[in-house]
Amino acid sequence: MQSKTRKLFAMYIVFLLLFILLSAIPASAEKMPTAEQLWTRLQKVNPGLKDYSVRLKIKVQAKYQFLNPKLRLTGTYYFKKPDKHKLKLDRASYFLNKYPKIFGWNLPKLKEFNSKVKSVKYMGKDYYLVTLTPKTIAGDVKMERLWIDKKNYTFPKHIYEYKSGGNITLNVTYRKNGKFILYDKMNASFDFPKEKLSAKANATYGKYTLNKDIPDSFFDKK
Repeated sequence: MQSKTRKLFAMYIVFLLLFILLSAIPASAEKMPTAEQLWTRLQKVNPGLKDYSVRLKIKVQAKYQFLNPKLRLTGTYYFKKPDKHKLKLDRASYFLNKYPKIFGWNLPKLKEFNSKVKSVKYMGKDYYLVTLTPKTIAGDVKMERLWIDKKNYTFPKHIYEYKSGGNITLNVTYRKNGKFILYDKMNASFDFPKEKLSAKANATYGKYTLNKDIPDSFFDKK
């Protein structure tokens, strides 16, 4: 009887040790996709969408030198795949007209950047964080960072950092429009200390007009 008890006790010890050893072994690391693989996946979002236009309402709170202007703007944003953007405001705003790409789906050209990808948590969700640094010293951009949702491959956060010390941060929420996932709201913050300029722009997106075969020439017109 004692011999049987000792055997059972020895087996228990062996199983306990195996459990401890297995618990100490880290889970296999997630295999990180390359930026190129992620871009391929991102380009497949919204299949069948060729172009669109959408009305915008934009609230701007700016600070420039000693001025603190507040603006309420309206306008129309136009997009055509893969990378054509146009913003037509009903009332001119030189500042926002400089950055039409921030109002829509804008993927940096990977061939111009070195890239790093890692897995992160953001606002309680799982993302790939892609960090891009220019391959050449030409241009003003120092770095770009994009947070890519692992479930639907949208990117709700995009940061541009500039060599001058300035930055632009974009935060986007999306909505379903039929079978497409499109912008619903976009909050942008601009900070350019060298120019003594900072601003926040909150854009709300109205009704989308989809796939109207907008000609390329439309985007070349001022």
